[in-house]
Amino acid sequence: MKRLRVTPMPKLLPAPERLRQNAATLDLTSPQKVEVRGMDQTRAVVEQQLAKIKQLKVNLLKALGWERDVEEEMDRLGTPDERRLLMKELKTETDKVYAFLKECYAESDPIFRTAIAATLIKFFLQKTCRSLEDYHRAAYQLRSRGLMEHAKSDDPEAILIGYEHLKCINCATMERSEDDEIRRIAAAFSQRMQDEWNRRSRELQAQGTITLDQLRDGVPGRCYLNVDKEVVRRKDNDSKETTHWRFGGQVLVESVGGKVSLIDGVGGAPFTRWRDYALGKKMRLTLGEVNARYVPGRGESFPKVVKAIRRDMGLSEELAEEYLGKLQTFWHLIRRAVKAANREQEVRVGNSD
Repeated sequence: MKRLRVTPMPKLLPAPERLRQNAATLDLTSPQKVEVRGMDQTRAVVEQQLAKIKQLKVNLLKALGWERDVEEEMDRLGTPDERRLLMKELKTETDKVYAFLKECYAESDPIFRTAIAATLIKFFLQKTCRSLEDYHRAAYQLRSRGLMEHAKSDDPEAILIGYEHLKCINCATMERSEDDEIRRIAAAFSQRMQDEWNRRSRELQAQGTITLDQLRDGVPGRCYLNVDKEVVRRKDNDSKETTHWRFGGQVLVESVGGKVSLIDGVGGAPFTRWRDYALGKKMRLTLGEVNARYVPGRGESFPKVVKAIRRDMGLSEELAEEYLGKLQTFWHLIRRAVKAANREQEVRVGNSD
């Protein structure tokens, strides 16, 4: 199968006129399939089926391209009112596109379903991404649209997408050559994502003005922290051990007046969600909390800390508990950076001996 080339949609008219005209040109009908009955099928029937599949792929790419244009226009608009008005103006076109995509996702024929899934996967992996968050969103689309699912790294069907292993689903009739093509596209996607991650990390590192030791001593300034992810093993009430990961990332924090606050950070999707929450809440740790042996709100102190958060921030008990959980994540990130620095110091001392 020839590799599909997705041609960027030209920007001709201002939205919503441009988007409405683009949508008007879409032929989003799901072609009527010709039923194939066994090995006695004629070449004419096969070619007719193939023509239907090719047209379906063309329609899919048009629908996805229009959806992409709407997303870009939504990102460009400055206020919620503008975005709501745009969606109101484009409701008819949007309903048309989404109805077609919904029909594609519900396709039952395994041959057509494989063609649809492969086309969608390649579209999202080749989609232009201008930020690390765009890469996260593209990878999320693969899972949320039922195209791929999480897989173990040693699974022979696993494909590395960014920093996580996924495998194709709804691709029962996919051949080796198609799988190889998707793996090549995924490898290029992952490399671009890693390049963007590294670029953002360098930007944060360049803003650092103090060391970790100075941060802990209360010296004013910004400190860059490189935090590895950490595996945590716990036993439940039945003494069964469970394992989960604490995410890592690159963090820029600032020390001012005995308070340590988050400035920015780079990491995977879970880290990014935490970062956005922490920045939105203007989260801070006191210098005493940063240097404390135990996490804030540990054990019996939990209700007392939650009560203080409710009082100081005017939050409900549920939201105060959520905030404390995110604050504890902040503490763990800094403490893991401290542990890593201590290990490096021990290695340097050992080598000097």
